[in-house]
Amino acid sequence: MKKFLCNDCRVDVLVSGDWYMAAPQLWKKQLGLGWEDNLCLPCLEKRLGRKVKPFTDIWPIPISQGRTRTLNSVEPKTCSARVMEIFAPQSKRRQRSKSAP
Repeated sequence: MKKFLCNDCRVDVLVSGDWYMAAPQLWKKQLGLGWEDNLCLPCLEKRLGRKVKPFTDIWPIPISQGRTRTLNSVEPKTCSARVMEIFAPQSKRRQRSKSAP
């Protein structure tokens, strides 16, 4: 099975649950990284010198649930505590704003 090792600390980002999609301007232009590169969240934040901004710097990777794709891909069983910390409050806020009249 292929491993997706962090470029900096060599942790497997899939095993650790630190998987996300980074904004192209951040990943490619600011950090100079390519399609085959990987960074765990602690190493990404270390390179940036700050905490990541959800839905600006990074997004959770949507998963399919039947016929629908959802941002509820932020699932505790597969995501690290840091990913949950970043996205859980933001996802709930976004869902409430969509359901408001």
